[in-house]
Amino acid sequence: MTDSKKLTAAEVQHIARLARLPLSDDEISRLAAQLSETTNYINVLQELNTTDILPTAQVNHKKNVFRSDEIQPSLTQQQALSTAKDTFDGFFKTEATITKNNH
Repeated sequence: MTDSKKLTAAEVQHIARLARLPLSDDEISRLAAQLSETTNYINVLQELNTTDILPTAQVNHKKNVFRSDEIQPSLTQQQALSTAKDTFDGFFKTEATITKNNH
């Protein structure tokens, strides 16, 4: 069995900083334990002999089902905008949903 590796709080803090995730000390401690457990489990899986096992992309053997792409009647622009609270130049008008955060 491969050696188990325990991630340190400093390693988790570094990963969080790279991902731009603000984490509390409690969260870092909890994540260090969880990530250590995950990497140790991956090490266990690495020991499995998969020599004669075919690669699997879909475990339930289902295939994607697509409908045919057919042109069908649709709403006119006027119909689509008919119940809109506010419009501008043929488009829906809404309050800003994304704000720029200047730090």
